[in-house]
Amino acid sequence: MMTSYSKRTARPLKSVAAAGLATVLLFGVDERAEAAHPCTGAPNEIIVGMTKGPGDNPNDPNMRSLPLCQYTDQGPANPAAPAPPPRIIQKHASIAWHADADQVWMEGNFDSTYGAMTKALEQCNAAMGGSCTSIGKWNNSTMAIARDWNGFLHNGWGVNASKAKQAVLQGCGRDQPLKCEIVGIYAASKPGHTPDARAARKRYAAAAWLDDKNAPKGSGNPPRAWIATGHASMNAATGAAIAACQNANNGLRCTYWGVVGNGVIQTYTGTRGPGGLPELDSKRAVAAMKALCASEKQKCNVQQLYSSREPGLFVHNYVTGRSE
Repeated sequence: MMTSYSKRTARPLKSVAAAGLATVLLFGVDERAEAAHPCTGAPNEIIVGMTKGPGDNPNDPNMRSLPLCQYTDQGPANPAAPAPPPRIIQKHASIAWHADADQVWMEGNFDSTYGAMTKALEQCNAAMGGSCTSIGKWNNSTMAIARDWNGFLHNGWGVNASKAKQAVLQGCGRDQPLKCEIVGIYAASKPGHTPDARAARKRYAAAAWLDDKNAPKGSGNPPRAWIATGHASMNAATGAAIAACQNANNGLRCTYWGVVGNGVIQTYTGTRGPGGLPELDSKRAVAAMKALCASEKQKCNVQQLYSSREPGLFVHNYVTGRSE
């Protein structure tokens, strides 16, 4: 009887629209936090946080956030005649993305927050044919985008590139063996980024097998997985894999254990039985399998790899290690 690893390899997915821009409150602040004020650009100011917008929904066009500052203990060199603060230069940016794309459309170096958001959405919708959403907007700071092992995107904000990267990796792929892959790091002052829509558009693969609770004795010998590849949507791929499994098993209940957009399905066997996982490419797939099997204290062997970009419907035989 097969051992399912669905909880580890088929983590419930969430739309990229749900991985929105997080509201950032004061950070690294001491008892002087009450003196925080909107930044003016004065030389003796330090950024301590961001104002909280009216909602946590990243698609809320009314979301606004501004940097908050505190004065340092060092005042002007000549208190009697302080130098006038430099002219504040605010550079705004925004990112739009689509559930079926593994890249983002970014517009930056704008004087207007809504100008950046509008153009990013226009570029994304023109490339993807609609249904793009905005992750929000930011100014004089940085946004990082990362991709998890299912191929879905996540974002993280920071005052600089290092902080943004740290933020996105903390929230992306917490249950997967490898860290998420960084797609891009975008400063607000950076010019726009427009990806190749044809290359960015995802092709999905999904794998399914008999549900252990419904499989009669002997039905899992030899153990098999049904793998559907090259589909335009996640639902189409998972539906095809499950349907093929159930049709081959007299309607017994099947469940999917892996799905990926623009990536691979890696099959393997271990001392605990057959297994598999999704990943972004073959190198990461092998590394993820080794890390996962080590965490489960089992020895595993790599079997056949299935690309989501190549259309097909396969029956993977875990005894032979390849598709029938």
